[in-house]
Amino acid sequence: MKKIVKCILQKIAYKYNRNIIIPVVQNISKNKLLDGKVALVIGGAGDIGGTIVDTFIRSGCKVVIASRNESELKRKADKYNENQIGYICVDLEEPYSFDYFIQSVKEIFGKIDILVNAAGTHTPDVDFWTISEDEYDRVLDINLKGCYFMCRAVAKYMRTNKIEGHILNISSSVVTEPAWSPYRISKRGLESITIGLAKILLPYKIIVNSIAPGTVATKLNGFNIKNDGINTDTNEVGRMILPQEIANYALLLVSDLGNMVIGDTLYISGGRGVFDIR
Repeated sequence: MKKIVKCILQKIAYKYNRNIIIPVVQNISKNKLLDGKVALVIGGAGDIGGTIVDTFIRSGCKVVIASRNESELKRKADKYNENQIGYICVDLEEPYSFDYFIQSVKEIFGKIDILVNAAGTHTPDVDFWTISEDEYDRVLDINLKGCYFMCRAVAKYMRTNKIEGHILNISSSVVTEPAWSPYRISKRGLESITIGLAKILLPYKIIVNSIAPGTVATKLNGFNIKNDGINTDTNEVGRMILPQEIANYALLLVSDLGNMVIGDTLYISGGRGVFDIR
């Protein structure tokens, strides 16, 4: 009898002392997942970043693209009208300028709901025995330090303005591999930053995730779409990943469909970094 009474009292206490959370499952039109949103895409004129931009705009999003190369930004922006896209220069090696940069971005379309860190660099034909300190610093400053402080600048803006936003970092499947090159070191750090920021920013309803592609058919990897096939021996599938495949999952993760994916890294790699570790 005592056990029955205790059970009843526990149920009553649970009912009246808990916060009631009512799940809301989003039922969103496939073509307008980002309707009314504004995204800032760092590296938005590159192969991966640029394809993400195209996909976001088709899904109803306004986009601000940013990088150091103004001519590339302008070339990308000229493909759309000014009500869909804007551009602004930023140097990821100058974090001291980021707070001012964010204010300038905000003025283009009035707000920022989404940040995508798609900029990155590596050292061609990298050699552990000969790489210089300056080159090491350059890669880490762009891929890791710049991303860290850009995330902080945008998160401060979102927190201050009570924006329930999304931050998506473009990492790499090499995060699981031995890290002797600056590029690999930077991507390992980026995965850790993603997890840490996801925890810190979740109370402010800012969701942080990352995508880790394998070898993508981009100019950075020496790919020429006019002359080259997409065959590769860097994964078990035997082909490169296409930028559009990265963009499709980026769209999902920064939309309301991705609201319960938090602090995760999604591998789009043909198995590399998952069961195929090189």
